[in-house]
Amino acid sequence: MPSYGKYKPHDIKYIFNRSLVWIVLIAFILLRFTIAFAGAETDYYTVDVVNPTGDIDLGNISVKVIDNETSLDKITYHIDPSYNEMELINDLKVPLNNSCEYYTVSWNVHSYFE
Repeated sequence: MPSYGKYKPHDIKYIFNRSLVWIVLIAFILLRFTIAFAGAETDYYTVDVVNPTGDIDLGNISVKVIDNETSLDKITYHIDPSYNEMELINDLKVPLNNSCEYYTVSWNVHSYFE
């Protein structure tokens, strides 16, 4: 007869302890999807360019609003949400390469479903 230690397999504590890891894992996955969909900006992408070295030409990317904050040395672009997020990131790579210290792009998980 196998030794189960302190608890038997039919005990509620044994079942809870064995399934606790799976409960926590599923909770993290659900939390991640909740944050992705609730935190998505669906009206536009926000691109923040920090410490630009000069005039930045984004080419054929349709920019809605440009906000230039000189006190923070940051330019904020609002870009049309019809772009797929991965295509936008790839299209921004060329014009912003060596043109700024760094840039950030807001996420829109809904763009992957269009």
